[in-house]
Amino acid sequence: MKYRKSLTLLLLLALALTLAAPALAAGEGEAAAVEPAPEAGELEITGEIGTDAEAVGAGDVIHFTVTLSNTGTGDLEDIRLTDNLLEMGENAQIGKLAAGESVSFCADYFLTPEDMDAGNLIHYLSAADGDGTPLAVGGGIVFIAETAPWYAQTLMRFFRVLGPEWGRHFEERKPVTRGDFIRTLYILTGGSADGETGSFSDISAGSELADAAAWGVAHGVTEGCGDGTFRPGEPVTREQMAVMLYRYAQSLDMGYTGLWMFPLEYPDAAQISDWADEAMHWMVQNRIIMGTTEGLEPRSGATMPQCYAILDRFADLLAEQ
Repeated sequence: MKYRKSLTLLLLLALALTLAAPALAAGEGEAAAVEPAPEAGELEITGEIGTDAEAVGAGDVIHFTVTLSNTGTGDLEDIRLTDNLLEMGENAQIGKLAAGESVSFCADYFLTPEDMDAGNLIHYLSAADGDGTPLAVGGGIVFIAETAPWYAQTLMRFFRVLGPEWGRHFEERKPVTRGDFIRTLYILTGGSADGETGSFSDISAGSELADAAAWGVAHGVTEGCGDGTFRPGEPVTREQMAVMLYRYAQSLDMGYTGLWMFPLEYPDAAQISDWADEAMHWMVQNRIIMGTTEGLEPRSGATMPQCYAILDRFADLLAEQ
C-alpha cells in the first residue's frame, strides 16, 4: 500500500514538473504572465413607446424613450447616431460611453397621413463609431392600424425575428433575391453553420451569407446553380423557393411518400419545371403557396411581402408537427 502511494505521488510530481517546464523556461524561472483579454465596448439599443399605439391617428404624437447601454468591458467613444423617424439634434453624437454606463433620451414623432395610409410604422436607430463602423441597431414596429396592408402582421413577426436591421431594408415591391431567401430561412430555422462546409465562388467566405449557404448545402436545402455559383443577387423564383422549403421539410421527415400525383387547378401549372414539380404540389396542397391573381407564376419572382407570407405559412406548418 505504501509503495502504491509513493508511486502515485512521484507520478503527480512528474506531471506537475512537465506542465510547469514551458512556463519556467519562458520566464527564466518565473511563471509566464497570462495577458488579460483586451477590453472592448459593446453597444445595446433599447426603446420604449409611451403612447397607446392602438389608438392613434394622423396628427397624434408618438412618445419615444431610447436607451443606449455599453454592456462591454471597455469604453465606447465618438458614437454617431442616425434615426429614420426622430430628429436627433444634440443627441446625434455621444462623445463617450463608459463600460456599464447608459444614456437615455426622449423624443416625439407626429404621425402623418402617409403613416396611416401605410398602416404601419417602423422605427430604427443606428449607431456607428467615428470611422463609420456599425455598432448596433435598435427599434421596433410602432403600430399596425386596422387599415394596414394584408401582409402587416407577417411584417411584424419577421421584424421581431430578424431584427431592426432587416426592417430597414424592407420595401413593399422589392423582389427577394436568392441570397435574401436562404439567409432568412437560415435565421428562421435557428440554423448553425458550425462544422459545416460548402462554398460558392460568388459568396464571400466568412460572411453570414456564406454560413447560410453552407447550412443549406449540409441540410440538402440547396445545391447552388450547378456551376459552383449560388447567384445570391438574382431574384429567387417561386418554384426555387418551393424546392428549398420542401427539401428542408424533407430533412424533418415531412413531404410525400409513395404516390402523390394530382392535377393543379391553375392555368399556368404546366410552366412548373420538372425538378420543382413535386415541391410545388406539396406547397400548394399544404396551402403554403396559394398563387396570385395570375396563377402560380412558378418562374416569376416574389416581392418581399409575398415571400415572407410564404415563409410565415411554412413556419406555422412546421410548428404544427
